[in-house]
Amino acid sequence: MEEMLPHEDEIQLSLIVPSFNTAKFIPSYTEKFLNLRCSNEYELIFIDDGSTDGKTGQLLDELCFRFSSFCKVIHKKNGGHGSAINVGVAAAKGRYFKVIDGDDAIPMDSLSDFLLFLKDCDADVVFSDFEHFFVNTGKTSRVSAVRKTAGGAVKEPNLNDFLFQLHSLTYKTTFWKNNNIKVREQVFYEDQEYCVFPIPFIKTFSYFEHPTYIYSIGVPGQSVSFSGYAKHEEDSKLCLEDMLSLFFEELENSNSQNFKLLTKWVAFACAARYRHIILAKEGAERKKLVDDLRLKISRSPLLLAETNAYKIAKYVHLFRGHFLGLVQKRLKRKLSRFNEGLE
Repeated sequence: MEEMLPHEDEIQLSLIVPSFNTAKFIPSYTEKFLNLRCSNEYELIFIDDGSTDGKTGQLLDELCFRFSSFCKVIHKKNGGHGSAINVGVAAAKGRYFKVIDGDDAIPMDSLSDFLLFLKDCDADVVFSDFEHFFVNTGKTSRVSAVRKTAGGAVKEPNLNDFLFQLHSLTYKTTFWKNNNIKVREQVFYEDQEYCVFPIPFIKTFSYFEHPTYIYSIGVPGQSVSFSGYAKHEEDSKLCLEDMLSLFFEELENSNSQNFKLLTKWVAFACAARYRHIILAKEGAERKKLVDDLRLKISRSPLLLAETNAYKIAKYVHLFRGHFLGLVQKRLKRKLSRFNEGLE
């Protein structure tokens, strides 16, 4: 008789799909579901976040009626992407959950293997590779969730070797709920909090080396577009303030491995905030925001040193906010080339 895996008879994975005016992407989900054979092992939770296009809510109702055994929709007032995550996690019945944005996709060819992997897993967090899909060119590129060296991927990675991005992360549902983790609502860029807030609590981790997420780049109005940077600058400020608050609260645990990891990713968020300010603001206002952030970071020599590992931060700290117009032009070119899949 074949031995059962530890969690054979449970729902393994809740896929939470925040959806705001995503009607044009819903038919692709329907097409993919037609060929699935493992629907009792996972659930899809669509969060209709107050869509205003008159189509998204209706199409999700039709989709979830058709695949009612493993698919459901929650309709709610608009509260932003973070609100959809918080509501989705609260409703999740799977042992693990993963957030998939409504304009992104799931690589169905690896889903069955991922579910089998989860049956024998009890880690707090599971890392997995993901793919970039460049909408404008149709190109794809694979992103490893584990650090690479000249000889390839690290053979025995520790927690510090992994990439903390929404696309690479799958969390154990009880881990998230027991630690009462919630991300900020009514803002963009709360995905940084989704990655950073759990770090102080992580004790165990695992790695699934195949892609479990397809991230679409170049979608109009995307938060990583130039227009998105300009429109949501205040949101990035609020989210970074949340992460800095967590960092300074955790200073008493500064000798722990998790604190070193927290420092690394808060520094990454600080560098991202510098890029955001430089892209979204001009002149005296831009210089003031840059100077204010530099003062906050300087409260911790450890955080300052880690942030200086990024070229953009090192440049800002060295020149104290001068010559930022030139930096802005370079960042715009780089952002444009990235969104087109050219680098």
